[in-house]
Amino acid sequence: MKLWGNTQGRAAMRIGAMGALALSAALVAGCSLQPAAADDTQQTEQAAEQMKIVRTEKIGKTKIGEPMEQVADVVASVQIDVFAKTSAEVEAILKKRGDRVEAGETIIQLKQDDALLALQSAELGLRSAQRTYSTGDQEIANQKLQMKNQIARMEQQVKDLQENYNLMLNEFELGNVTQRELDQTETNLKLLQSDLDLLKKQQTAMDAKLTFEQYEIQLKQAQLQYEQAERQMENYNITAPISGLLTELPLEVAMTTQPGTKALQVVQTDPLKIKAELTQSAADAVRGKTELMFYVPGTTEPASAKVAFLSPVMNSATKSYTLELEVPNKENKLMPGMKAQVLLSEEEDQVVVAVPTSSIVREGSENYVFILKGDIVERRQVELGRINETMQEVLSGVAEGEDLVISGQHQLSDQEKVQLAK
Repeated sequence: MKLWGNTQGRAAMRIGAMGALALSAALVAGCSLQPAAADDTQQTEQAAEQMKIVRTEKIGKTKIGEPMEQVADVVASVQIDVFAKTSAEVEAILKKRGDRVEAGETIIQLKQDDALLALQSAELGLRSAQRTYSTGDQEIANQKLQMKNQIARMEQQVKDLQENYNLMLNEFELGNVTQRELDQTETNLKLLQSDLDLLKKQQTAMDAKLTFEQYEIQLKQAQLQYEQAERQMENYNITAPISGLLTELPLEVAMTTQPGTKALQVVQTDPLKIKAELTQSAADAVRGKTELMFYVPGTTEPASAKVAFLSPVMNSATKSYTLELEVPNKENKLMPGMKAQVLLSEEEDQVVVAVPTSSIVREGSENYVFILKGDIVERRQVELGRINETMQEVLSGVAEGEDLVISGQHQLSDQEKVQLAK
């Protein structure tokens, strides 16, 4: 019994010793693991502390300002000055300043006495030429026949004189005719032969010259003189060159005009033009548009007008771009000299993509913003436009709906990983 007890006691002591060793090992192991876990946590916390925290907001559209307007002048689309073309006394004035006139309508009548005489003379000349032309063939034939008969008579005279000379030559040999008489007959024969030769040359020249073409030329000349006289008559009626408004009429009855004297001025009022001088930014806002709205303050409702012209280059003298609108004006609601307001942009043109001015990073002449993609920021160069208080228009570089960094952006770099503030 005692032996068992001792044995049992030793066994218990051994078990206790082993347990103590195991507990010691566990404590040692525990002590060695606890510092490692603390290091990982500390590194994570340090990494989190180094990651920059940013705030963002969605990029949207905002009204950047009121529609752009430009004061403009209402001007005539066409303005024509008419000048007198002849010297004459003013006989009648059929219209007054401010009247509407139609193209071709007579406004001023000049005395036509001299012109009527010239026209009558030209008419008589034309009738004469027409008659001569109608009988031209017979006239040519008659003149040629007269020449032929005249030559035939002279040839006979030469023949008769030649025979007489031959007889006198025989009588001279017989002593019945003196030398003087013979010489005189010979001289007469030579002169008559010379006249015959000259007449034959004249016949040849006449045949070449006397043709029907000369009658055609005479008739054409007479026709031209008559047309010129008719046209001169037209100068005694001063007419409106276009339909429009008679704005100037400096002549009075009994005044005498001279060629080049200003007689009247007519402006076309349908259509009219609205003309404005634009700045660079205003011209950029309009360029590419085919129609613009306009109104006359206090008199008309806004209406649409066709863009007829926009200068592609700046006027070096005025430092501006010329804009011209074409406006139908059948009811004559607009008149030259009025002022109009041209709407260079509309309400919807003012609603644009914009960002807070504080979100923009400026480096020299270049501008940047940061856009958050996941947990990475992208640096974007942007083209800026108009400013309205704290917002600025962005013409290019970002899009509506993107996440814009609005705080901390001045410490960021492109493609940097960031933490979004909670």
